[in-house]
Amino acid sequence: MGTLAAVAVIVGLTIFFLTPRTWLSRRPPIDPSRTAGAAAFTGFTGEVRLGALGEILESNEPAFDVEIERPRLGRSLESNDAAEVFGTEEPLFRGRTLDHYEQGRWSDSGDSRSDWLTLSHVPPPPSRITAIERYRLRPIGDEVLFQAGQAAAVTFPNADSARSSKRLSDGLLVRPKAVSATTEVEYVVYSADPSARYGSIGWSRLPGWSGQGDGSPPDAADGLKGDASRPELPEGLRLRYLQSPGELPAVAAAATDALAGSTERTSERATAERLTSYLRDSGRFGYSLDLSVQDPTIDAVEDFLANKRVGHCEYFATALALMLRERDIPSRVVTGFKGGDLNKTTRRFEVQQRHAHAWVEGFVDGRWRTFDATPAAARTQSVAESGPRFARLANLVNGVEFIWAEYVVRMSLERQRTAFGRPLRDAWETFRLAATRFVSGPNGSGWQFDAKSGALAAVILLALVGAAWAARGLFARTWRRRKESRARASAVRFWRRFVRLAARRGVIRGVAETPSEFAARAAQAWRPTVGEELAALPISAASEFYAVRFGGAALSPERVSQLSASLDRLEARLSGRT
Repeated sequence: MGTLAAVAVIVGLTIFFLTPRTWLSRRPPIDPSRTAGAAAFTGFTGEVRLGALGEILESNEPAFDVEIERPRLGRSLESNDAAEVFGTEEPLFRGRTLDHYEQGRWSDSGDSRSDWLTLSHVPPPPSRITAIERYRLRPIGDEVLFQAGQAAAVTFPNADSARSSKRLSDGLLVRPKAVSATTEVEYVVYSADPSARYGSIGWSRLPGWSGQGDGSPPDAADGLKGDASRPELPEGLRLRYLQSPGELPAVAAAATDALAGSTERTSERATAERLTSYLRDSGRFGYSLDLSVQDPTIDAVEDFLANKRVGHCEYFATALALMLRERDIPSRVVTGFKGGDLNKTTRRFEVQQRHAHAWVEGFVDGRWRTFDATPAAARTQSVAESGPRFARLANLVNGVEFIWAEYVVRMSLERQRTAFGRPLRDAWETFRLAATRFVSGPNGSGWQFDAKSGALAAVILLALVGAAWAARGLFARTWRRRKESRARASAVRFWRRFVRLAARRGVIRGVAETPSEFAARAAQAWRPTVGEELAALPISAASEFYAVRFGGAALSPERVSQLSASLDRLEARLSGRT
């Protein structure tokens, strides 16, 4: 009965994937249930109240998912590749830029029609592509499209003729009018070398671009003037990005305090970095999703700097932008998303509303650079705590949903031909020709050995054998890695058990204390009670933890059992039991 069911499943899948979808002339929506009228979320329109992002930072609702392909390496982006590709520790998915601040509100004052460029829907040359970003964006109620790199071309698989627009002064990317902002949309961003742009005459260097590649947006370079080594902002843009909301004494005081001791010759970049570090690293300010106000009679950023001293990313970004302007450095606030959960099944970043973020771009030393004043560790912890309780199960569900959408709901005729039909047809044709020539001879004159066809048949056979051998090796490596991963997890669990035991016995690990320092302190405290042999266990445990956590070592099950038994003895001795 089980065999019959398995055969039925295999036959059914074969029929499903290989039967032509002649009734589907276009690819249907990604998810038909997510149509017009879906709820949008706040924080990404042209006017944002300070603190608005805080309303979604605890939400697990999906914003978008994206696969980022690195064509030069032939694989998808991993979490630790972001710095190399985009110049930031985590991908920053750039959305809106805001330049005008007044009474606790940011707005976008850019509205010049001459400031817009219609992007090509023709991908740039492969040598120029740094990343290919394939998005599925949920409805957000605004025209903005997100991008992690420098968009040189954008395509819409479900609207072939649609072309997006990009604002030259700040790099804002928006969808065409034909693509609704109230429905789910799929689009592909081709990110290119930021020193080049595709225009009516083809690829050319951006005027005034210095060629530095730290991942920060050079989008305003189209309007730059001056020499190539140090371009300057046009006066109109400079005034726009230096707009002052009036007297903000706490902002001025914070800027002065941050730069205390610096010289007049400090570069713009050094100044910007000191202001950023003051907010992020000095310990005077903390990260919190608490939206309460202590003094409603003053500006919200003044209340943050002078009274509360805790807030989320929007408060840190606002404070930094205004502090930069206080020092005559043009700045703007950017709203978007930072990071996401990498689904190992689909190789896509799943970005939820809790990943929303705000940061600053400052025009320093002749170009726009990214500055993030939000305390990174505290934000990361907050994002993790706001995540789903069963993250692995959620990833599995999302992976199944993606496969269902890609290979069932959206299985059009063209996609079926590309994914299954053409590879099968080509393989069969190659094999048929080789077999025919091998049996009938090159001219159909009867059986004779044909060296070329025989060689091709041999190659095909060897390829099949090689594929089977490779599959066997892949299975073996996967099994070995799984065993090593379990061994490392056991060692880490052992260390955590030791830390909990120490805490129960009054030895609590300090925030800045390394494992080896903590182990040495525990050993010294317990030596009079447990003796030299068991007092050495904490130091041994720390060494094993370092080897596993940072050295890539894997403890054997026997060693894990020995450590566990020693820990049992230590706990018994500390409890007064023999």
